[in-house]
Formats: sequence, structure tokens, C-alpha cells
Amino acid sequence: ILTNEEYYLPAKVQFIEPVDLVSNPGQVDNIIITPDEFINQAQTLADKYNLYFNKRSKVVRQSDIFNQFNSGHPDPEAIRLFLSYVFQNYPTPRITSVTLLGLGTIDWRNFSSQAQSKNKMIVYQRDNSTSDDFFVMLTQTYNPELAIGRYPVTNLNEINIMFSNFSSYVENPVGGWWKNSMVFVADDLYNGSEPYYENYHTQQTETLSNTIHPSILIDKIFGWEYEYDEFQNKPKARDDMMAAINEGRLVWLYVGHGGHDQLGAEDYFNGATDMGRFNNPGKLTFFIAASCEVSKFDYWGYESLGQKTVLLNNLGAIASLGATRMSAAGSNVGLTTFILDYLANKRNPLGYSIMAAKTAYTQSTINDALYVLLGDPLLHIVPPVRDSILTIFDPDNYQTKENQGILYARQKVRFTGSFSPSTSNGIAEVKVFNNKLVYNLDPQTIISHRGAPLFVGSSTVNTGFYQSGFIVPDDVTTGNSGLIVSYFWDPNLKQSYTNYYYPLQLSDEAVSANNPDAPHIEIYLDSMDFRPGDIVGTDPILYARISDSNGINVTGSAGHNILLILDNSLQPVSVTNYFRYDTDSFTQGILTYPLSGLSEGVHSLQIIAFDNFNLPAVTTTHFQVRKVAELYIERFLIYPNPMKSTTNFTFILPRDCELTIDIYTISGKKIYSMKTMGRQGFNSIPWDGRDNKGDKLANNTYFVKIRAKDGKEKAEKIEKLVIYH
Repeated sequence: ILTNEEYYLPAKVQFIEPVDLVSNPGQVDNIIITPDEFINQAQTLADKYNLYFNKRSKVVRQSDIFNQFNSGHPDPEAIRLFLSYVFQNYPTPRITSVTLLGLGTIDWRNFSSQAQSKNKMIVYQRDNSTSDDFFVMLTQTYNPELAIGRYPVTNLNEINIMFSNFSSYVENPVGGWWKNSMVFVADDLYNGSEPYYENYHTQQTETLSNTIHPSILIDKIFGWEYEYDEFQNKPKARDDMMAAINEGRLVWLYVGHGGHDQLGAEDYFNGATDMGRFNNPGKLTFFIAASCEVSKFDYWGYESLGQKTVLLNNLGAIASLGATRMSAAGSNVGLTTFILDYLANKRNPLGYSIMAAKTAYTQSTINDALYVLLGDPLLHIVPPVRDSILTIFDPDNYQTKENQGILYARQKVRFTGSFSPSTSNGIAEVKVFNNKLVYNLDPQTIISHRGAPLFVGSSTVNTGFYQSGFIVPDDVTTGNSGLIVSYFWDPNLKQSYTNYYYPLQLSDEAVSANNPDAPHIEIYLDSMDFRPGDIVGTDPILYARISDSNGINVTGSAGHNILLILDNSLQPVSVTNYFRYDTDSFTQGILTYPLSGLSEGVHSLQIIAFDNFNLPAVTTTHFQVRKVAELYIERFLIYPNPMKSTTNFTFILPRDCELTIDIYTISGKKIYSMKTMGRQGFNSIPWDGRDNKGDKLANNTYFVKIRAKDGKEKAEKIEKLVIYH
């Protein structure tokens, strides 16, 4: 017999207005499941799906699913039953994708106080592992039958960040080579101090790179090739990886050991210290970690790396794919192989690529289920539309029947292409690469890197068609793995296109060709009006115009780099990567390089460059550095002086500012005045010898005053001018 005090009392009694999720259904392509607090944002996302992808989406509250399919009790099985009902009973065509809006933890009942703020969208756990695939295993228990992705958000700020990133990625895409580039990172031989000889991470990454279409540019960062620091880390590998990501890479793939907040025992990336290294606005990458626990999002005590990378505002990753628990290296790579194929080669949306890959890779369905998509399943992460319509021709008739298709050192090459179906005008960017560099790290491990650039230029596109060319440098190697790839961004269609020619046969055997003078180099600082001895600030921009009828060597080969030498330093700086040919030219271009932190005083600067026949040239200039703390006018000259009909007022400014030019008679009467903007560096302002009324001034001596103003700072200079007709 129980006393009144021993009865359990209900914590809350509430009337629930039931929502019927099964009667009178309409056809839908996508279901968005959301907690009550995100209902408005869920409807916004549904509208975006319709606008961007022409997909009909239905927003469903998680609480309504629990009410109708599990008597109000939270249970992941209720969501699965609901989706199964939709899949089998809603009108055709059937639903194809599911979006989960919210983070969840394995502590769904909030035993930990930390879990409560993170429990938005329920998770499914089995055998100490979490998988979202369970929700979309509708008619069988091995593979997902719908694309599914989760927004790992806990509040409106996070959801707004992810929505903003998603909208910008789709509505206002940023064109550029990053759309046709990826970075693959491989763990090294050892797991920290453990004496394991694990060459398979390197081998797996090399194998994965070979599944990608050869026109897509892949940077491969093998941990094996980097030195340890005193902390047994490899910071140079991390720096190279981050430099690639920040330059822009469509996909960032890591293969190796990992944890919830770390890639590799060598700290290739550490979520606690490296999140601030992202600087890739507008070029958000898709992060894939073929590793353990990188996306362990369901633990309430911390945030996983997979979560952190997608919650940055216009930085980091647009989506991530990683395992929620310990996973098997071989199965990780097996699944990733199929994902990359569906994503890059078959060009499917993100969620569909992952679903199809898990269906196709059947060797380890348990391991596959560990991989969760943190991001939008309908998003397209696809490289440019590519075409091999690229025709090479030989204007100097070096090729015969015996050597047809081989390009030789010193040969002038022309090629044409088109970016069908685009008919737009614009500029195509062109890159030509040497044969791959292939070598052994050990007897069992062969790796390759993309060949050095032989040419980097641009060409005019007219209604989708273009023509380009280059001169094969002496530093070419013999082989049949060269590549020509052209990139075009159509701003009207917001679409990237590539042409390619692969494999390109190259030979280091030189043909007979003209071999005139060495390159011609002109050096400027801050503007093309620079003259030797001019004054610049502490952080000037170096411009060097370089031309040669045989082209400029941009291969970066040892001994043939474009070099910058400051103040006769014994440590020259390679600036080869900062040179770009002029549009429609393969004989002249400009090098643009930022200098920084220069000390005040007189400096010298040398540029060394080689042409494609490896003939060198050296040009030197000198200049003065002055800090830009105060406003000044330097080297005010009037030329010609005396003047007849026109003259020029020339001077140097430390920064952009407002200018007033006044001209006075000897008696002090102002007869001419003008206002304009002055720019940092050298300025030249013409004058026609007329006063403010438009009348020509008589022969005489006059005074010219220039006044500069920048906020509260002012400066002025006065010079005499003689007019003599």
C-alpha cells in the first residue's frame, strides 16, 4: 500500500494540439526536421531550396513527429518511422533528401547540465557510435536510401552564420582557380612517438589523387616529406596546407590519424589553436577527414573539428565529412574514393554523392555509417564544367609524322579552345605544366607531384572562344604527363569552365630557334611613374616589367628563378610566382610583389630574371624610404620651365591626399586655381598656360604653390615658373 507521498506526480500536464503528418500529403523532394525554436529559419531554408534548386521542401517540427509516431516521447526511431512513411506513401516522385536542423548529443535526457544547450535535434546511437544514416535506412538496414545532412547548430547566431555561408556560396559564388583545385594531406609514417612504419597513409593519398580527373589541380602534402620540430610536430606541413586552403581549394582532404580536435599527432591542424589561421573568405572548402572521430559532434563536453570548421562566418569550410568514432583506415579511404568520384567526376550534390558512395562501397557498411555530413545535403560542391576541346597547332612546322604531338624545348606553340556552352566575353586564365615529378619514398611507396609551371598567362575570350600560346622552356623534362588547362569564369551564368589537354608529350630536346638578347627589366615602386631615387613609404609595392621575345622562365627550376635582392643581401628571395604575363602575350608581363617593414634611408634593389632559353638579365634601382607619419611634398619640379604652351607639375606624395594648385603673378595676384586628388608616389599634373578665364598668360615670371591636405595634416611647396612664348 502506497501513501500519498509515495506516488509519482507528473512534472507537467499540457494539452497538445496534434498535427496530422500523414493525411492528405503532397509531393515533396526534401524534408527539413527542426526543433520548435528554429521553425522560422527552417521555413527560410525551404524557400531557399525552392529558389536555388527547384526543390519542394516540407518543414516538420521534431516535436510533431514524436507526438504522432511515439506518443510524445523523444526517440530517434520515431523520425525513422516518419521518414519511412513519407518515402512509401507520399505521392511520387519520392522524397530524395533530409535536412536535420540542429545539434544533438548522446545525453538526450540532459543528465549533464552541459548537454541541455546542445540537445536540439536528436541523435541515434548504436554500439557506442552515432550515425545519422539510421534515420534514412527505410526499407533495409545496411545503407542510407536518402541523402541526409545536419546543420550542427545550437542557437540563432550559429544557424544564421551557416545560412549566410550557404546563401553566399550559391547566390554569389566567387570564381577563380580555386574551383578547379584541391589539397590532399597525408599523415606520415609514425603516430607521434609510436614506432610504427605506416606508409599506407601516403600510399592511400596518392591512390586517391589518381581517381580525380587530371584537369583538376591537386596539391599533395605528404607528412613524410617534412621535418619534425623540437616538439615532434610538423608546422611547415601545416603552413603549406593552410596556405593552399586560404588561397582557395574546392576540397580539403586529410588521410591519417586524428581525433575530435586534431589532425595527426604531428598537429597538422589543431582546433584549439589553429582556427584563427583560416583566411579564405568567399572560397569556403569542403573538408573531408578520412580519420577517426574528427566529426564526433554528439559529445556534450566539447566541439569537434568537423563542427568548428563549418561555424565560421565566411571562413573555413562550407561543409565537413568525418567519422563520429574510431574508424578503419582502409575502409575510410575506400569510402572516400567513391565520394570523390561521385562529387568531382559525376558532379552530384553533396548529400547524394555521400549516399551513392555508401551504397556503392559495400565492404564495410558499419564503418561507412560513422561518417556524417555536417552541412547542407543539397549543396553542389562541383568543379568547373570541363571539355577537352583544346586544339594545339605548330606555327613553325617543327612536327613531322614521326614526332607528331610532341612539344620540344624552345618550340613556339599555339592552341585554341572554347568554353561551350558559354558564349560570354572575358578573360581566360591559362596554365601549362611540365611532366609530373615521380619518385620513391621507399621501395614500396611511389608518389608524384604536379609538374612545374611552364607558362602562366591569360587570353581574351570572344563569345566563348579563345586563342593562346607559349614557348617551351629549356627546363622542360621529357615525358608524357604534361598538362594544359584553361579556366574561364562566366559572370552571367555564375559558372566555371575549363579546357584541358592531357596527357601532353614534352621533350627536353631543343629545336633551332632565334636566341637574341637577354630579358629587358624595368623596376618601379608604387606606380609606373617611379624614377630611381624617389621616396617611398616603408611598405611599397614592387612592380617589374619583364619582356623577352623568347618568353620568361617561370618554372622555378633551381638556378633559374626570378630573384629579388634587397641591399645586396646574400639571401635572394624567389619571386617567380608573382610574375604574370600580360593578357594575350607570352613574351612580356609584370611582377607584382609587396615589400614591407623597410627601414628609413637609402636602399638598392635588384631583379634577376631568365628567359626560356635561360639567358639571364639583372637590373638595379635605388630609392629612399621615409615613414608616412607626416604629410610632405617632395621633388616639386616644373617641366619644361620656361614653358611655351604646356608644362607639367611633378612631385612625390607619401599617401593619397587632396591637392590645391594656385598660380600667382609677381605682385601676388592669384590668376589660376584648381583642386584635384593626389596619389601616393609620383604625380604629374599637366597645365596649358591659361588662367581661370581661359586666357593665355603673357610672358613673365609666376609663382606656383601646391598645397596638400589629409585630414588635419597639411604641406605646401612653391616654385617659380617662367612663361616665354
